[in-house]
Amino acid sequence: MSDDVWTLPHEWSGAGQRQAVSRRTVDFLKVLPEGWVTTDVGSREAIRRIKRIAALMFTQTIMLAKQMRGPPKPSTWVALNHNVIKAASSALQVPAVVPGHSGCPDGRPIFRHLDPEELKAAFQANKLGSACAIPRLNGLLKAGQLDDWPASDVHIKDVRNREVWQPFEDDFVALSGNAAMWMAEQLGPDVLVGWTKIRELRSEPIATSNPLKAKEQRAAYARDWANGMKITCPVLRYKFQVSIARHDGTRSGWLESWDEVVPHTLEGLAAILQESHFWIVSLACGPRNGELVSFPRDCLRLTANGPLLRGWTFKLSDSSEPRDWPIPKAAVKAVKQQQQLAELLDPGGDRLFVSFKLGAGRRSERDKLRFNAHAFSDRTSTADGRRLTDLCQGNVHSHRFRKTVARLAALSLVGASDILFDVFGHRDPDMTLAYILSDPELQDEMRQVSAEAAMMIAADAIKRIDGSGGPAAPAVRELVARYMASSAETELGENSIATVAQLLSQDGRVMLVKRNVLCTKTLNQAGPCNRRTGNPDIGNCQISCVHRLELAAARQDHRLALERALVGYEKADGMMRSWWQGQISGHLLPFPDFAAEALKDPRVRDALEGIDVSHLLIEETGRVLNGNQLGSHT
Repeated sequence: MSDDVWTLPHEWSGAGQRQAVSRRTVDFLKVLPEGWVTTDVGSREAIRRIKRIAALMFTQTIMLAKQMRGPPKPSTWVALNHNVIKAASSALQVPAVVPGHSGCPDGRPIFRHLDPEELKAAFQANKLGSACAIPRLNGLLKAGQLDDWPASDVHIKDVRNREVWQPFEDDFVALSGNAAMWMAEQLGPDVLVGWTKIRELRSEPIATSNPLKAKEQRAAYARDWANGMKITCPVLRYKFQVSIARHDGTRSGWLESWDEVVPHTLEGLAAILQESHFWIVSLACGPRNGELVSFPRDCLRLTANGPLLRGWTFKLSDSSEPRDWPIPKAAVKAVKQQQQLAELLDPGGDRLFVSFKLGAGRRSERDKLRFNAHAFSDRTSTADGRRLTDLCQGNVHSHRFRKTVARLAALSLVGASDILFDVFGHRDPDMTLAYILSDPELQDEMRQVSAEAAMMIAADAIKRIDGSGGPAAPAVRELVARYMASSAETELGENSIATVAQLLSQDGRVMLVKRNVLCTKTLNQAGPCNRRTGNPDIGNCQISCVHRLELAAARQDHRLALERALVGYEKADGMMRSWWQGQISGHLLPFPDFAAEALKDPRVRDALEGIDVSHLLIEETGRVLNGNQLGSHT
């Protein structure tokens, strides 16, 4: 307690920028207003009092809102103290009053005597930090652990007036994501080959002690770097801000062709390449910045269920906690390329992403590396000279990647909240829903996308209705026939298909049960899935439901499933054989022609021995398909 500056051990902080000394240090001398002398009695009392408040925030479990909360994480505690110290410095400038009884022996109170307006003025300097600090000070007062606070229900209106990060706009994501993928897939291999050669040439020994001759030899190495190198991507689709060769020397500019490339250019391109990998991984699985920079170099895991990135999470854990992030195959190549780049820059290192500083500077950066999300978009422009950052509405911030992943998943995936709950590593489903719903227009957009997707699914079903099956197929074919008769068309055009699809989907309400299987139940119809009107319960869809429409492509699904069912039947005995018989019969139900074909197989006939299967072969016309294959089953 005697020290006026407290610095937390770096082991207590997470990865990335939290390792910086400034993020681990609390300077209590900053509580003194301008003109106060450090050695004065009043100054020492104010410093000791604010230290006591800091110690209480670091150690005490309190009731915060309606939930018990333990002490904050060390990095959060440092940030809280920075804000409380700023507010205290402002509060100490309010004229002193005669203090009442206090459990703290250190001089006048700092906050207790302030009226609402004075307290608001003290905490206005940092609205976001104050919104975190004030509830904790309320809780300390309520618990009887602090008396230098006006009330236990202090609430400063609009104190938390921060911007909620929104997802990136679709156009910006499409353009910047494409630029990152192009950089990684097209330009990246050339950059790594050239940069590797440069580093090899620079590492060759200089066969002279003469400084001028050594300089000439190094220059010769630099000139020879491109000899024999085959450029696989000679045309640059985007421009990159790097050191380039001009007639008046080397200077920073926008690279437009390989003719302008010099050795320093390759190092700049390598840095942009790493930033493109950052973009790809961020858009693939939305890790937090600290999680991203802490990925180990051997983080990639290729499993039977798909590729994973194995790293650590810090947000919801008192210490680092290992976890896996699923990533798409498109991101695997970027991770492998980043591993090559990292090994070139920091041989034998343990991190996937590395600093481009030299020597000891790189080593000191390993534990506090932090990506600026806007670095790639700042240094990349379109062919017509538009810088990507300038095309983004608002700041290019790392947290917006997570919001973007949440938005795109919500628009494109059924059960998105459960999927994102796992991908983001949340502990509370409400956190995931908050991400999804952070965009106020998302719900309307989800409804629009859902309706448009339903219309596309219905239109596709209309186009392929002749080969479709399932109990609903006859009704859909009848709908198409009635429309053609009323419109005097011999073949449905695109407009007519759209009209019939609108009728079938009830203006965008058709449900996709699973791949190639649709539910055509209207809102005023009941079905076996839920036995009432309203939306269907697709999780309880039954193969014999009159509302079930199976597209022609479902034949192959049934064919594969039938093979698996036959294998299961042959291995089973007793009641399990009856269960497998039901599975086999169910796969024959949607398509009478497929059933007729399958019943030619002796294995199918043996499995269905003694079961009447004639209903499986009835066409819409009522005709039973010619079935010498029925044998003893009819």
